[in-house]
Amino acid sequence: MSMIQVQEALDKILSQIQFKGVEKVPLDQALGRVLTEDIVSRINNPPLDNSAMDGYALIAKDIESATPENPVKLEVVEEIAAGYTAKGSLKPGQTMRIMTGAPIPPGANAVLMQEDTQKDGDSILCLDKADVEENIREAGEDVRIGEGVLKQGTTLSPAHIGMLAVIGRSQIAVSQRPTVSILSTGDEILELDETPQGPQIFNSNGHMLAAQIKSAGGIPVYLGIAKDTEKDLMEKFEWALKADIVVSSGGVSVGDYDLVKSSLQKMGQD
Repeated sequence: MSMIQVQEALDKILSQIQFKGVEKVPLDQALGRVLTEDIVSRINNPPLDNSAMDGYALIAKDIESATPENPVKLEVVEEIAAGYTAKGSLKPGQTMRIMTGAPIPPGANAVLMQEDTQKDGDSILCLDKADVEENIREAGEDVRIGEGVLKQGTTLSPAHIGMLAVIGRSQIAVSQRPTVSILSTGDEILELDETPQGPQIFNSNGHMLAAQIKSAGGIPVYLGIAKDTEKDLMEKFEWALKADIVVSSGGVSVGDYDLVKSSLQKMGQD
């Protein structure tokens, strides 16, 4: 029996495979699945200009001369926590205490980090200057409305799941997972809970293949072991062929007990 190259065998197998279909799954069940659509963001993230750190939102021009030796004093008029917006607008000579992730208040164009300030009653002393836009994350800096996020055909990783959550996708269209029957053959093969006698060995191939199929996104269907008889092989293959794909190990050489090929031919399979 002549052997074929791995790539030729792979090409023959892939030429027989048909697309199984599309299903929508919850995001938390999408890890390892294959996208069937391009994902485009419907939102900006972050949705608003926000602070990159804890500090003070202010007008950069107000503190352009600030140094530790000559600090600039600003009145603290409000405090903004993440998830809340300012009640008013910032005026020259004023500042607002701001937390990481909180929206930048109207009128402010920079954030001075907390470490560069000192409290002085209801005011602060600014010990350093801040450039315009310093410590500000712009709206849409991570992803913008209409921006492509993931391509069709992407196998979803934990990082992809995180990005899909960022843009608010709760349901994801993915390829349906193929079922893959696994059949080991040979009188010398035993299940793991059996006791070996003489030359008998455990069915390592079947369990390894099941793990590989699962890790690749398939649904393994473990069918156990077929004995070296055409009757048993044909009975087992009748069940195996109900799956989308069949993977068998053993019984494909030219020995008297290598009966896989002849059994399949008698069942009308090439």
